[in-house]
Amino acid sequence: MVALTLTHGDNFGACVTVGGLGLVLGHGMSRFDPQPGHPNSPGPGKRPLHNMCPTLLLRAGQPILALGGTGGRMIPNALFNLLAHFVGLGATIEEAVAAPRVHTDGNLDLTMERQWPDAETQYLKEVGFNVKLGNNANVHALSVNPKTTACRASAR
Repeated sequence: MVALTLTHGDNFGACVTVGGLGLVLGHGMSRFDPQPGHPNSPGPGKRPLHNMCPTLLLRAGQPILALGGTGGRMIPNALFNLLAHFVGLGATIEEAVAAPRVHTDGNLDLTMERQWPDAETQYLKEVGFNVKLGNNANVHALSVNPKTTACRASAR
């Protein structure tokens, strides 16, 4: 099994190539927050937030799940949502991929998919979150039954 994230963002990353090699440099600096004093502001020894989280899930040393996604900074939250359903709730891969997702950048702003239950959305608003409805990352998943080696794939 292989899981990977290949991204250069829009417009070919930094739009800079390495002379003689034709390699296009990434756009990681664009992920820093330009506001001084923000936890994600540029500074010595700091690394920007990123969306690179291709995921392999093993059980007893055997791969049972490979995940990847598209959608920039929404990818980590989308993969976590899928893992919470698949591992935590015992959902099938199809159910986990179909489940509604929520995105946060670690503050009080939440972006909920429209399928999220209204009662839960309302509760989050009542306790102080700034909730808006919107899209989430696209996730691609492949699961393998270690006993039968049957594979199942799902994407959304």
